Amino acid sequence: MKPPPFVYHAPATLDEALETLAEAGPEGKILAGGQSLIPLLNMRLAAPAHIVDINRVAGLDTLRLDGGVTAGPLVRHSRAERDPGVHALQPLLRQALRLVAHPVIRNRGTLAGSVAHADPAAEIPAVLVLLDGTVELVRRGGRRTVAAADFFTGPLESSAEPGELVNSVFFPALRPGTGTAFEEIARRHGDFALAGVAARVTLDPGGHVTHAAVTCVGVGPVPIRLDVTEYGAAAPAGEPDWRHAARAVQAAIAPETDIHATADYRRHLTAVLTGRALRAATTRARAHPAVPPPTPTSRRPGSAPPAAGPEAALLRPAEGPPAPPAGAGGTLPHAEVSLHAGSEGAGPGAVAPGGTGEGHSVVVEVNGVVRGARVPGRRLLSDFLRHDLRLTGTHVGCEHGVCGCCTVLLDGEPVRSCLTLAVTVTGRAITTVEGLADGEEMSPVQRAFAECHALQCGFCTPGFLCTATALLRDNPRPTEEEVLEGVSGNLCRCTGYQNILRAVRRAAELMAGEG
Repeated sequence: MKPPPFVYHAPATLDEALETLAEAGPEGKILAGGQSLIPLLNMRLAAPAHIVDINRVAGLDTLRLDGGVTAGPLVRHSRAERDPGVHALQPLLRQALRLVAHPVIRNRGTLAGSVAHADPAAEIPAVLVLLDGTVELVRRGGRRTVAAADFFTGPLESSAEPGELVNSVFFPALRPGTGTAFEEIARRHGDFALAGVAARVTLDPGGHVTHAAVTCVGVGPVPIRLDVTEYGAAAPAGEPDWRHAARAVQAAIAPETDIHATADYRRHLTAVLTGRALRAATTRARAHPAVPPPTPTSRRPGSAPPAAGPEAALLRPAEGPPAPPAGAGGTLPHAEVSLHAGSEGAGPGAVAPGGTGEGHSVVVEVNGVVRGARVPGRRLLSDFLRHDLRLTGTHVGCEHGVCGCCTVLLDGEPVRSCLTLAVTVTGRAITTVEGLADGEEMSPVQRAFAECHALQCGFCTPGFLCTATALLRDNPRPTEEEVLEGVSGNLCRCTGYQNILRAVRRAAELMAGEG
């Protein structure tokens, strides 16, 4: 379960990235969040000859709220999910984001990456299609904009051509009087849905349905959009009966049977979810009408940011690459930081063959100590920690991002180290389970896990400890539901979870000085 050999590229500019993609042609793949690409590589379902990592290109993480939500290729799911401006301007996007995998996956995954991956069971493509969004593609010497309805062409297939990069995705703002909802059913929380339905309903001032549409996921080769306005328009104001719409949607789809569900079961689920989503969207349209789009805000590159105030939240400038973490001398030595470039004697965008004797120098701050090693481009962060740095507290389980055993903190955020290439984290700060304690004194989370007997074999425990540490740092007093959501991406085969959940709540008490 390791990536096949490839040539790793780390361009410093967009032009350099596009030049590299043009030369790689069909053998080139973009690496942004990697939460879809790395599992495909690990399971050998994809074997590109070139990986082009765009994480060092400045300006690609711009999130703009101007007549809708425009996300650059490095805007993470978690950032859009937490942004109050996104929620106010495009609530359907936030409703869908909360259903995407788990919080740890959302910390790395990107909106543009989800769209580019074109999985027919994914939530973000369905939202884009339902909202009549657009995808901007750039390539060496040109750019074009494609309607979402024309972008998705088949399972994991799109109209993007070799050498093109998804430069932005645009989710238009809702019209006044519009409500939305996203309903889905999965075998396990965070898994891809067996079936899902996104709905949009618009009411006029009198409460009559003027527009209604749904997009179905997991029941066809692409997100399937259906207009169901006629089933609501004939109903009295405020009293649409969506059962006929649900039956029409059920008849219109043609899902396939697989190991997870039969075609008939998926059709049944889709009908049930259609009714639920349309009713919820109607209620929201009636009780919480959408706010008209804000006045477009723009500023020239290099100009001063807008003044603070309510309108300031409408423009999110690029965050920029993370600053190098403080090391023993305050920062990582400049000579060491520059080693990420690639082969010796090469420039910033240099490459080295992954899986050969040549490699890349990776220098990071791990648990407060600057460490480094020279590794091939395909080395996973989990293997870098365990084999190159001999920090074996990070455990490896599934190696495709499902079990959570390998979770570590990257600049304080929990990430799956099996879904992260070591070369992508050079110059950053990592905390593993070995770094949670203060010397010989266990951290409150560790103490709580021991006190509540929240482990048995202990294999999953490092991932739970890192995940819970980040959860309680950001939310010192989580509700039971928030604890469940926070650790939902971590699997345990021994304890039945109750003691783990109790330990997280107990850790919150210890951190608050309660016993």
